[in-house]
Parts: sequence; structure tokens; C-alpha cells
Amino acid sequence: MSNDNDKELNDYLQGNSELSQRYQPDKGSGPPAHLDKLILDAAKNEIKPPHMPRWTVPLSIAAVMVIGVGIVFNIYREQGQPLMTAPESTVATKARDVLKEQGEMENRQQIARPSAPAEPGRGTSAINRALPSLNMELADQAAPGRKRMIWEKQEKKTQTDDSQDKQDTDVAMLGATDTYNYDEKTVRSEKQPAMSADLALDPALAPVSVAEADQVTADIELPFKAMGNEPGWSLTISEDQIELVTSYGQEKLVTSTPEVITTEAGSRYLLSAEGQALEITIRDSRCRDSMSGMPYPRTVKVIMSDKTLSGCGGQSVSLLLGDEWIVEDIGNKGIIDFSRVTINFSEDGRIHGLAGCNQYSGSYQISGELLSVGLLISTRRACPEALMNQEAFFLELLQLATGFDFDEHGALIIKTKEGKTILIRR
Repeated sequence: MSNDNDKELNDYLQGNSELSQRYQPDKGSGPPAHLDKLILDAAKNEIKPPHMPRWTVPLSIAAVMVIGVGIVFNIYREQGQPLMTAPESTVATKARDVLKEQGEMENRQQIARPSAPAEPGRGTSAINRALPSLNMELADQAAPGRKRMIWEKQEKKTQTDDSQDKQDTDVAMLGATDTYNYDEKTVRSEKQPAMSADLALDPALAPVSVAEADQVTADIELPFKAMGNEPGWSLTISEDQIELVTSYGQEKLVTSTPEVITTEAGSRYLLSAEGQALEITIRDSRCRDSMSGMPYPRTVKVIMSDKTLSGCGGQSVSLLLGDEWIVEDIGNKGIIDFSRVTINFSEDGRIHGLAGCNQYSGSYQISGELLSVGLLISTRRACPEALMNQEAFFLELLQLATGFDFDEHGALIIKTKEGKTILIRR
């Protein structure tokens, strides 16, 4: 109710207004018509609720429904149950329970008899099929020097049912056309000469499965070259032929390259040349030349009918390539604590690294029995005097390098002509 209307009404009731004095004497006359309208309007404004839009009601109902559906969906999703499922018949439920009990009983029986597992691939679970190979791997880890299986010569099935599974083990001589079983794989050899008994009995040369071979040896890069001394001999294996030169070059054998046999220790070739059998064994172990002392990545043995040749093979530079080398000692004087000196050899004949304070780079070369390092260049950063002196001493010895070797712990030793060394590790 406005202030003007209130004042006018109060003045009239108290008889102070001109209007009340005008109509007061006349008892039969009432208040003017517009005064009633003012009073009614004021009363309506006092009791009338605030106006609300009609569209808010359906919107509120819709919001409540959406929230309710979301809550129900989250509950079913957490429980892993579908929102709507068709009723399952009693027969289907019983059949499902019976199949489940049969499967659990079969698994318990198979696990209870690990010594006689079911044949892989015939109704066994993935866990039961993996048990035989797992037991064999555990046996190998317990006795790493002993092969769990040897080549077996399988006889033809003849006469009775009892003789069908019989196998005759033959480790003295491996024939040229027999079938050998190992690690549940069958390999048929080609027309090749027999292998000597002493090599067949060597556990390190026993055949392994394809999966095991990939884990224990790397492929030989062809052409592969090897050599030995006393008497001097050389071997070259290419993709199409093998050439063996013996007796200081007086005798030469050339034959086609047979298929390589991958072994746990390396690789083996069985071949025949000029009427005699040859066995070439290439082991993945470092070898040191008996005359020069130069290290090589492979140990090679050639077994002939009348003699056995031993030597080294591969490229010496491959022993330097790969990850970064960390310097641990410089000239038998140690190295400053918390200083870092590194050497990297690359395939393109470059050498580079950190000398302790500055970066350096240059070239290197391996020829015959020598390791030579060319002129080294470095950045010109200033460091504490002790660190700069160590850096200068390191670069001096590195540039005077004439060879390298490995100690019994696998550390690389770079040597100078004066006998000073740099000891590095990966």
C-alpha cells in the first residue's frame, strides 16, 4: 500500500481531511467510490502470492526423473547386472550348473595328476597345457648345465601295438636321413655326413627349439670370417659357399653352404667337401687370438677327419659398438669423485663422448692387431683445475691407444704402447 493512499485514508478516518469534513455532517452519505477501490487494491497486494511461471513445474518433474534414472543405471552397472534380463528357464539353469561342476571336477583331477598331463590341445585348459613346459623350464633352471632332452632316433612302427611308441636313443652317431624329436618339434636332416660322438655328447651343443634358439644366440652376419694359428688357417662363410684354407694356404676346401643348425651355444654347420666330413662350430663367446691377443666376438672350431682347428671369428669392432662406455680408471690413477667421463664408438668410425668437462670427438680405426685413434677435438669450456688436468690426461692416453682387451669381469681395457690403460665399463 503506497504512502499517499495511507495518508489519505488516515486523514479521512480522523476527520482531518477536507473530504471527511465535507461528508461528516451528512450521516447518510458514505465515502466516495474511489476510496473503496483504494482499500481493496491495498488488501489484494498484501495477501496475493508472488507470481511464478507455469513452465517451471514440468521442468522440475523432468529433472527429478532424469536424476532417478541415472541413479538406477549406476547401481546396476556397479553390480555388473543388465538393466533388463529375460527370465531364464529352470532347465537352462540346471544344465549350466551341471556343466560348471563337471569342468571344475576335471580341472581338479588334472591338477592332482601333474606327472601325467593330458595331451596338449585335446580338451585341456590353457593352464594345464602350460604345465609340462613349465615343469621342464624349472628343471632346466635347477640344472643349467644339463640338457633335459637329447636327439632321439625314432624307429618305424612295426608288428604290435606295443612297439608303436618305442624309440631308440642314439647319441653316438646321428645318421643322414633319420628323424630326430626334441622339445615336441620334429626336424628331418638332409643328406649330410655323420657327426662325431664327442660333439654329440657335448651338452652345450645339444639342439634346442626355435624359440629357445632365438633367445640364446644372434644370427651370424655373412660373410663370416674366422682364423687360427699353428697351423695357420682361415675360414670364410658366405651365403652360397664355404671356403676353408689350411696348412698356411697349402690346402683349400670349397663347398656349398648348408643350412645352419642353431644351438644353445651358437651355430653349427655339417658338410662334406672332397670326400671328408666337416663340422664347423661357432660359439657366442669372446675369443682372444693366440698370437696377437686381439679379442673377437666368436669362438670357432673346425672338426675334420684327421685334425681339429681352433680359432676366433667375427669382427673385433662389434665388441666396441653399442651402449655408452663409462670410464672408471685413467692410467691407474682412478677418477675424480662425481666426475663423468664417457666413450662412444659408432659404426662409421667415429669416437665421441664427455671428457669430464668438455665434449670431444674424433675418429678411430681397427686394422689387424691395432686400435688407433685419430686427432681429437673438444669444446673449450672452463672447469676447475683438477677436472681440467684429468681431462687432458684422459684425452692424451686415448689418442695414444694401440689396442684393447677385456678383463675377467668383462671390463674393456684400452691400452697404449707404453702400457698405460683406460678402464671402462657399460
